[in-house]
Amino acid sequence: LSGGWALGQAAEDQAQRLFDDGLEAAAAGNYPSAILAFQQSYALLQYPATLMNIALYQDQAGRAADAYASWSELLSRWGETITPATRERAEQRAADLDAVLASLTISVDAPGATVYLDGREVGPAPLPLVVRLDAGSHVIEARLPGYRDARETVLLREHETVTAQLELVPIDVPRPEIRVESSTAGAVAAIDGALPEPLPF
Repeated sequence: LSGGWALGQAAEDQAQRLFDDGLEAAAAGNYPSAILAFQQSYALLQYPATLMNIALYQDQAGRAADAYASWSELLSRWGETITPATRERAEQRAADLDAVLASLTISVDAPGATVYLDGREVGPAPLPLVVRLDAGSHVIEARLPGYRDARETVLLREHETVTAQLELVPIDVPRPEIRVESSTAGAVAAIDGALPEPLPF
């Protein structure tokens, strides 16, 4: 029990240090560093105040899709515990961002293919979720051993809904060949239970 408590206390102390680092970076206007510090703190200890700071500074940094995801998580996970004012603010920001974000559904014809969006791994196909993205150009890729990589660039407009379909083409692999022959005249042979055939073949 004492070991578990010490581990928990160490994680809490580290989370607080990272939270303070995030506040310091935000005060200096370094929003990318602030977001990273808050995310690391939230990974250790998940508090709604930390997630709210992530959402706030993603907003400040112009990362609309990320901010929308964070505000939405704040509402879905912590909506019953945050203050009414915070909940109202989160609902308003989520609604504002929803009005400018695009929706992308990714369809891949090869189940199990790994899907990448703008260079970041999204997960294996099929992907049931709709991805919310900033308007603009986005690159979708799908990779699966034995297939050629599929790649598509989509241009999204604000509040647009798009489905991107990727087709993976199998790589042509030369089929192995064998030659069966015999020095005995009139000999026949069979492979894997097939009907015997005269040699050579």
